[in-house]
Amino acid sequence: MSSNLIPIFSTSKYCYNFVMDSYIEKLELEWAHQRPDLDAQTIATTMRLQLLNKSLTDAASEAVAAKDLEWWEYDTLSALLRSGQPYQMYASDLARSNMLSTGAMTNRLDGLEDRGLIQRKADRADRRRTIIQLTLAGRKLVEKAAGSRFQSADAILQNLDDGERRQLDQLLDKLLSRDKRKD
Repeated sequence: MSSNLIPIFSTSKYCYNFVMDSYIEKLELEWAHQRPDLDAQTIATTMRLQLLNKSLTDAASEAVAAKDLEWWEYDTLSALLRSGQPYQMYASDLARSNMLSTGAMTNRLDGLEDRGLIQRKADRADRRRTIIQLTLAGRKLVEKAAGSRFQSADAILQNLDDGERRQLDQLLDKLLSRDKRKD
């Protein structure tokens, strides 16, 4: 085993820049040497996307943790906030918007209700359905967390001008639409 390999991840905060560029270049060269029949550029590109995903996820989680929320809590509360006044949704719609099963959503809602951030209400028109509504405390907390979340996202993209951001959006949409076609 070569001692020249650079570890993929480090515990230091946002270390992805120089070390990861060096790592990815090294990875690409190693694959090109060992398997010249494979396109090592493909791995380099997907590794960059994977590392960017990790960096974005870590930054988002940190941003909302500073406001006393876990990422999953923010994800759920922000869906309710985005729904507009009266900041409520059916539990099944909330699960769909968070790409969760109804069982997983129930677990999330239990924790949020215990913290006083949401309340459950029976739907008077259809007793089989439950309405989930943000409480005032939940709305205030998620609004603060949203400010931190957006600042964090902006900080990550600060090196890109508006045109580059639009171009990146188009390229990522193109990659994501390929995934949707497979479904």
